[in-house]
Amino acid sequence: MACTRIQSRPSQTIIHARKENWELRSLTRLRVSLLETQTAFKKRVYKILQICNIRLASKLSNIFGNDGQMLLNALMNGESIDEVIDKYGSKRLKAKKEEVKASILGTLERRTSSS
Repeated sequence: MACTRIQSRPSQTIIHARKENWELRSLTRLRVSLLETQTAFKKRVYKILQICNIRLASKLSNIFGNDGQMLLNALMNGESIDEVIDKYGSKRLKAKKEEVKASILGTLERRTSSS
């Protein structure tokens, strides 16, 4: 009878392992949820920039990187793009200064149609 009683009771290590698994699953679910929220906000920013005819994404590899955030903050604060790029921009951004400036100003290029 003593043997069946010991076998039917879960050991402390199993209970501890279940608690760790639960905590890990909970943290994983939270991380996935936060990443989904972050992605949704980034998509909203891309959409708003597209609506405003600001085509930064075509000139910068990551508009949420250092240079991209610097330019977005400058736009929101009404600062001069030339001054911000010259003062804080990376070498790669300074090399593409005119292209980036044109994409921010929202210039539309006329497309030629084949028909």
